[in-house]
Amino acid sequence: MKRLWPFTYCVRSGRDSLGTVVITPIKSLYRIKSRLAGVLSLTQRKQLTLEMLTDLLAVTCSSTSISAVLVVGADKEILRFAKNQGAEVLEEKRSSGVNDAVSRATVLCERRGVESTLVLPADIPLVTHLDIAVLCNIASLSKNIVMCPSLRLDGTNALYRSPPSAITTYFDQNSFSNHYAEARRSNMSSSLFLSRNLMLDIDSPWDLKRLLSYDNRTYSSRYLREVTNQG
Repeated sequence: MKRLWPFTYCVRSGRDSLGTVVITPIKSLYRIKSRLAGVLSLTQRKQLTLEMLTDLLAVTCSSTSISAVLVVGADKEILRFAKNQGAEVLEEKRSSGVNDAVSRATVLCERRGVESTLVLPADIPLVTHLDIAVLCNIASLSKNIVMCPSLRLDGTNALYRSPPSAITTYFDQNSFSNHYAEARRSNMSSSLFLSRNLMLDIDSPWDLKRLLSYDNRTYSSRYLREVTNQG
């Protein structure tokens, strides 16, 4: 189902503002997943990126907990792909890093009356509707900040903020520890959400093996089984 961004949605739903908007920053297809270069070619890494984005958007664009989905980046091919999947897009003139991308999207959301944002990376293919619903339900219990770490407890694989600029983001900088510390400093109510599905992000050959051991129903795992002959 396509999301209506943002004023059309407000008019058709009778609301003055949007609820929770997902922000997904994404890098260029030509700079993607270099740590997988030993096991996947550039062409395969590019396709895997699109498969993972498909898995993410299939859930977020149809979630009843989410008002809109905004994909941010400078790669026109990825943005066209995301738009065709039902997301809205925010095009950057040039790629300037995840935090700058999230910051631009956050400013746009606040200008347009968005109540909360949920930052999700594009490489968490196991995410489900239930994961999103539970996280947003936790947030509804008067939580300003809800976060889910990566399996290695270094990255942040989900970051809910209400209001959208509740805390500064520190992605790619041991982000989970930094986000946790920032939440403590802010004196806002916060909570951790631990979900196996959200905690697995695909960055290394080990992550690929883990994905294949967990699941064979996502677009990502089906593609990996095809290219690695693990049917």
